[in-house]
Amino acid sequence: MRYKRVLLIVFRFMIGFGLLYFLFWKMDTSKIIEILKQTDLIFIVLASILFLSAIVVVSWRWKLLLSAHSIAIPFHKTVAYYLVGFFFNNFLPTVIGLDLIRAVYASNNYGKKAECFASVISEKVIGLLAILLLGVLWLPFYIMKDRFILFIFLGLLLLTILFIIGIFLFLKREILRKSAWLFKIKFLLKLKVKIKNLYGALYYYRRRKPAVFWALLLSFLFQIILITMVFFIGRALLIRIPYYYYLAFILVINIGSMIPVTPNGIGIRESLYVYLFSLAGVESSQSILVSIIYFGIIMLVSLSGGVIFIFGIKREE
Repeated sequence: MRYKRVLLIVFRFMIGFGLLYFLFWKMDTSKIIEILKQTDLIFIVLASILFLSAIVVVSWRWKLLLSAHSIAIPFHKTVAYYLVGFFFNNFLPTVIGLDLIRAVYASNNYGKKAECFASVISEKVIGLLAILLLGVLWLPFYIMKDRFILFIFLGLLLLTILFIIGIFLFLKREILRKSAWLFKIKFLLKLKVKIKNLYGALYYYRRRKPAVFWALLLSFLFQIILITMVFFIGRALLIRIPYYYYLAFILVINIGSMIPVTPNGIGIRESLYVYLFSLAGVESSQSILVSIIYFGIIMLVSLSGGVIFIFGIKREE
């Protein structure tokens, strides 16, 4: 079983780096080097500061959702858990490492396992909803600028409608009773109690609307910070396109990067950058550098999570 998992991880790395190799193979390496020589490092520093502030925002969002379940984890601990999650996210498929590690750390140190896992699941659902709503609410102002922005808006609108319907269906108590037949499956039968506890913890947020509301607002802020971060990286690489292009493209890229095919979305993310930014007339050598620098900033910051993991995080009594 472990052998198969290792093979799957290796296969995912091969897909990710294979996509990267294909993208670089089509590009002029000398042009990439020339762009790097002209890079404005001040904007890279600003982008790095923005990412650090983004970690603060999502750590506070998670703390709010944990507090709704009366799980009192100090704020600096939620930041530390997030950094450890980002570190492991470099090696695991997209957001799996980030979410799983945080939930395990929180539950091991503060108990309430179902509630801790429910908090990270709810956080991910709220975060995705924020991405969709941000596109639906903002992009209509720019659909007359370019036709492809209209297509992006319509796609996000459809996903938003389906996503909200899915949330309402999930929050109906009848859904658990109607799904009782699933527990006849041997594998799921062993997890019956855990699944019910997890569902109950998720359902509990219906009675904690203020926490969900503030988590949604913080999710909006988080996405705007990330979009602005990429905008600064683009400015550093002398990309002169309006902010609304970043708004449209980064929302799509963030959704696409969640697909658990390659570790941390490697290859998929870069392919989306090259394709989408080409619609705005940006050269592929510039757009792929934007993605690589963005990933590089995240990786450098996440190394602090590796240090925290090595030395451990002690529970405060």
